Amino acid sequence: MFFFQSSKPRRFHHEYMYVDERKEFLSDIEKRVKNELEQQDEPKEGYREGLQRRLSHSLRPQQVLTHKHNRFTAMWVSLILSAGVIALLILFLFIA
Repeated sequence: MFFFQSSKPRRFHHEYMYVDERKEFLSDIEKRVKNELEQQDEPKEGYREGLQRRLSHSLRPQQVLTHKHNRFTAMWVSLILSAGVIALLILFLFIA
């Protein structure tokens, strides 16, 4: 059925011929500096409270319990890999 499959057209990609890279670089620097100045003007108390809130929400016991099955699969994978490495070491000892 290779005859019925049509190839997809290439995506359109256009690069500008006349681009002032220096101007773009300077505008990016200006944007970063403006963002940094705006962040410095904010009070530090709100920043600290926001961090504490994010940390308290990330360490909830419900989230830890929902991912319990991942720990068991990781344990089995590590046991299988370690058994394979030990088997290879024993094989090399008997060959040598």
